[in-house]
Amino acid sequence: MNAGFLEAWQRSDATCFVFHDVDLLPEDDRNMYSCPPQPRHLSVGVDTLGYKLPYFLLVGGVLSVRGDQFLQLNGYSNMYWGWGGEDDDMGYRIKQSGLSITRPPYHLAKYTMIRHLKRRPLTWKVRGKLLRTSGRRYRLDGLNTLHYSLLALHRHPLFTHLLLDVGTPPENLVKLDAH
Repeated sequence: MNAGFLEAWQRSDATCFVFHDVDLLPEDDRNMYSCPPQPRHLSVGVDTLGYKLPYFLLVGGVLSVRGDQFLQLNGYSNMYWGWGGEDDDMGYRIKQSGLSITRPPYHLAKYTMIRHLKRRPLTWKVRGKLLRTSGRRYRLDGLNTLHYSLLALHRHPLFTHLLLDVGTPPENLVKLDAH
């Protein structure tokens, strides 16, 4: 996500960025995909979660954020490989940075999740260690530590397709799982 953001930030005049899980479909087109003054969690109610927000810091699913705010947050952590945790880490980043999580009215912010197999998750042990240190790490892990290569770029009328190589999981993540 960080590499995609940086490429879009550098190649366009976009100021609003929406990070959207591909498996979520909005149920109401009045839920505005825009960037108000604070980061906005757009997917308040998801069918597989009983249309309830499980906890306040949840920003997973669909999140809109202004480009300057994403820079302030230092983007997403680069430590999450596999499935799970990166969105919770972002929630902590938003809180730690002094920004607020806003949400549209519940009745407009409902989504249906397309059924699919999830990727292999990080172990609970690793995910827990990363989340416990999120507030301390957010300035040290993110856009400022990102390494990637742009392999291909294809411009189309409505979108730009980027092929990026983000490498392999960092060695210190493997060590974290061993301890």
